[in-house]
Amino acid sequence: MLILTKPQHFWMSLAVLGLSLSACPREIPPPVNPCEEVVCSNHGTCILQGGDTATCACDEGYVADSINGLSCLVVEGGGGGGGRDAGGTDAGSQGPDGGASQPDAGAGGDDVDGGQGGGSGGGGSADAGPIDAPVQPCDLPYCGGDDRAEQDGIVCVEEHYSFHPSLNAQGGHTRMIRSSTVGGEPVVTDQLSELMWTGCALGLSGERCANGSRIRVNYEGHETACEELQWGGFDDWVRPAGHLQNALLDRSDRNPVIPNSLFPNLANPNGAYLPMGLTTASNSQRINLSTGETSWISKATLMDAALCVRSTNDRGADGTHRRCFQTNYESTAEPTSEDLGTGLIWQSCLAGTAGTSCQNGSPEAMTHRQAVAYCDDLVWGNHDDWTLPSLDQILSLRSVRSGGGNNRASRLPEGAFAEVYANLWTSSTVPREGYNNFIQFAQEQDLTLSTSETQSRNVLCVRPGIWSYRLQYPERVCREMSPIYTAQDRRGDALQVVRIPSDSPGEHIIEDSYLGLQWTGCPEGLSGNECQNGAFVNAPGGNDFRQYCERLSYGTQDDWRAPTLVEIRTLFDYESQTQDTIPDAVDAAFPALSERGIMDDGQQFFSGTASYRIGENGVVTNLNNGARYCVRDHGDNPLPRRINQCVETTAWTQTEGTVSMPTRGLQYAACAHGTNGRGCTNGTASQVNWQTANQNCQDLQWAGHADWRLPTATEALHVYDASRFPHSYFPMDHRAFPIRGAAPADWTSTIVEEDRNRRANGQSSYRSGLQNTARFLCVRDLD
Repeated sequence: MLILTKPQHFWMSLAVLGLSLSACPREIPPPVNPCEEVVCSNHGTCILQGGDTATCACDEGYVADSINGLSCLVVEGGGGGGGRDAGGTDAGSQGPDGGASQPDAGAGGDDVDGGQGGGSGGGGSADAGPIDAPVQPCDLPYCGGDDRAEQDGIVCVEEHYSFHPSLNAQGGHTRMIRSSTVGGEPVVTDQLSELMWTGCALGLSGERCANGSRIRVNYEGHETACEELQWGGFDDWVRPAGHLQNALLDRSDRNPVIPNSLFPNLANPNGAYLPMGLTTASNSQRINLSTGETSWISKATLMDAALCVRSTNDRGADGTHRRCFQTNYESTAEPTSEDLGTGLIWQSCLAGTAGTSCQNGSPEAMTHRQAVAYCDDLVWGNHDDWTLPSLDQILSLRSVRSGGGNNRASRLPEGAFAEVYANLWTSSTVPREGYNNFIQFAQEQDLTLSTSETQSRNVLCVRPGIWSYRLQYPERVCREMSPIYTAQDRRGDALQVVRIPSDSPGEHIIEDSYLGLQWTGCPEGLSGNECQNGAFVNAPGGNDFRQYCERLSYGTQDDWRAPTLVEIRTLFDYESQTQDTIPDAVDAAFPALSERGIMDDGQQFFSGTASYRIGENGVVTNLNNGARYCVRDHGDNPLPRRINQCVETTAWTQTEGTVSMPTRGLQYAACAHGTNGRGCTNGTASQVNWQTANQNCQDLQWAGHADWRLPTATEALHVYDASRFPHSYFPMDHRAFPIRGAAPADWTSTIVEEDRNRRANGQSSYRSGLQNTARFLCVRDLD
């Protein structure tokens, strides 16, 4: 059957308004008001979230954009209230506001790409309101069940999985309240669903869940442990059923996908998986807390982390509810179904099929870009405003499938949709992988998986409504990040460090006016002007290091802390043409640095139990012991460790994409050399020796320019975000650079000792022979 499409529309991409912190090399940037120059598209007011993060509180009828919340976009699907169109379902179902607040930073200083916000319901308007506005309890039928009677055009499903949206789809982290009325037994209450969760994994306790030992349980053991649990003053806990735990997830972030601020110590060190409530005869489902992907395991498998849940209202914590759908399935050639619980209106047939029961044609699998275009252009059931559904929208459709085998626990509601088991595209991106990977719902196996956009999957379209996320490829992206500062950014012959004696004999202090710090003048165990006295202590890093500095009294001061990796990296010069990357001025201020190296506070390390060390050669390595220097904040104008950086990108809209950094005066090829296409999906990244890489950049004709070159070592490091290194393995902003896997900015133009190159990656810069092979990016100076 021929499916009609509406005329092709060309939408002008909205440039996302943001801030960039302008910093001249070797100068300390002045403080910046994050809301300065943010006009919220003239349809809202810029406010500060958490004291220093700008976001837009939008006017009625507008919602903050889902990239960084710095623009106000008109709400789609705001019309409604009309009667039934011929062959369709009611278009005016009321839906709650679905705008998502920006989640907090999570563990280890990581920030996020920006949540995939929800839209408003079909007949309502979305008012984003204050970002921290309290979430009201859900009063729609999807939350508590639907008791209406079946009649012509209305089918009801007795066992439909209970569903509550993820945090990134509605409400953000402020939707959850973590509290404790019984000491050491915190609970987390969802204001939307009114479900209460144990605030620690089974076996752990304390405000930060640092006490006790995890109880490893299998499926039956989990059920028993919850039923016997006395926690937080309550004894009516149960094992979470169905997929209630979807409400705990923030799918705009990863590592972990359940926020550490709400459930501390859940994912580390061993709790990489959390049991979900979906089950078959012999298997149960679990979620990977690092990626958000789900998988099946035997019910006998012991899990490293488990939570319990209880209801605070009279609806209970059941895993299923009765749900009803208004449908013309089996009565029209282009059937649609309205979920009366959520107000969402769905295409009842997969793309490629049609007919009263979708019997004509065959399901058509397509790439993600094709899927987006298919829904955008679709005219079906007299409607032309279809869109690709978000993951939360797809998950809200799941009904219990009875009589099925293993790995097939759900189906689309019977009587409203064709019975199909296909892998369905969603509009939800995979966090920290840009727009090359998207989340698919594998209906065949009832799993949530990450998939490359070039793969072919099936498509089911929905009209805009609650939890909508309309994909828009950005041309400007802004994010709070930690730049990699180096000694090249310091100024003056002394590089803004000076060694002075303190009031305590033998204890020297290093004044660092660039960072706004004081450093202890010698590593632990040594003292004297040249650190010549005492015995060096090869001491532990990580938690032990942080506690050591917090207890330290040195130079008559007692407010010391362990330095961060961002701070210690500023002592090294990656443009050095010798193995020694410590400038003379730094060497004079830190007389033991070249021999002993220096450790960071361990916060960048995955578990926080060890530290990273930089030695004389400037290379970052991980280790358990090393030289411990401490720092204290000092001075009136410290260097910002995190900035709001905006870059311009054509990586998703042009076959020869570029990324421009105005604050650096540089433009990078968005793709690793050897690849091109929108999203850099064509070709294979070049792995060549230095001479070939250098010549390839000089010969490159890209995006209308011919003045490309290899970046210097410092310029190559500019593409990385220190807050994402290294435990996330995604050290750059993938919304700007669509590059996955190993570091792309490897070869540089910085030659060391004539026969070696100072290569750059997400960690640091290191020497390598010119005949080795590596990937590389090309760069040019902005016009």
